[in-house]
Amino acid sequence: MDTNGSVFNFSGRLDEIANRTNAAADVATWNFWTIFNIFIQFSPLLTNGGVLYLFAREPSLLTPFTVYAVNLFIANIITVIFHNPLDVVGKLYSTWWIGNSLCTMAQYTSYVFCGGMCNAHALIAMNRLWAVTFPVSYLQKHQLKFAVGVCLSMWIYLNICVIPGILLDVFVYRPPVEIKGSNIATDAPYEWLLIMQMLIFNLPIVIVLLVFPVVCWKAFRVPAVRVRPKVETNITSRQTATRPIEAGTVAKTGGQDANNVEGPVANPAIKVSLRKINRNFIVLCLMTIGVLARFAPDQVYFTLLLFNINVPGIHPIGSMLFEFISILDPIWLVLTLTELRSAFHRVYILRSG
Repeated sequence: MDTNGSVFNFSGRLDEIANRTNAAADVATWNFWTIFNIFIQFSPLLTNGGVLYLFAREPSLLTPFTVYAVNLFIANIITVIFHNPLDVVGKLYSTWWIGNSLCTMAQYTSYVFCGGMCNAHALIAMNRLWAVTFPVSYLQKHQLKFAVGVCLSMWIYLNICVIPGILLDVFVYRPPVEIKGSNIATDAPYEWLLIMQMLIFNLPIVIVLLVFPVVCWKAFRVPAVRVRPKVETNITSRQTATRPIEAGTVAKTGGQDANNVEGPVANPAIKVSLRKINRNFIVLCLMTIGVLARFAPDQVYFTLLLFNINVPGIHPIGSMLFEFISILDPIWLVLTLTELRSAFHRVYILRSG
């Protein structure tokens, strides 16, 4: 493969996307679709910010599972704030007139923040896979600190991947933006572009698509937890009964159901939690549909460009879907989770009534 030609073609196509040719340079082109697109790009601030406010107001809503949803909402919001204004400038004007530093910022936000949105969906899918595949292990070991650590690790991973390529672009490969404009994909080597496209955008989509059928199959096969009270027949058992039983203790006697919880007192917390696992499965269904609609068209387009294949018409549709699904992410979560729906009712409906 002619990598030089691939880079030139890929960069050229992206320049066409970011710097649309207008009749008069530096004169913004306004029409209905431009205004509608800007409205869609900034609407996620309302929905994502509104749901994040619920978590700030009622911290009890923050659970190990909802941490991953909050991570997604944060990625949506910082993309709207830091990336979308630069994207709007690139689409409205025929030249990049806001300087070299903001070109670097546009590149960074395009990879890290937009990539963070994609990877946040993958984390939610992997979380659901653990929940339905090893439910007792999930309930015992998946704690709030662990979830926060996983989300922070995702952002560290993205920065480690992206920053070297952007530095290469800034100090080695980038031509003057006044002449060529700002290339959102950077002018770094073709190999780096290909690896970043596969790791940051394509791999999370593949993970979601592979996890989804497994979660579907497992979610409907998770049996209800049956609590088997322990019969006190001797002194040892009575002594054991005086010690506190940890929530989620699993019977280990041969031949017993792995979901039986052993203890003198029924522990309904495990049963309720397992019902929540299956309920949260609905969130994964909705967000998987969102991933397909939101990321697949655009990422198919950019991946094909790396191999010198241009499919006209995909990018405008993909860009609109990318922004529109950001609005729906928090709405789906509110409609699915009872506690969040109740908080929404208390904060936004009862207060305004």
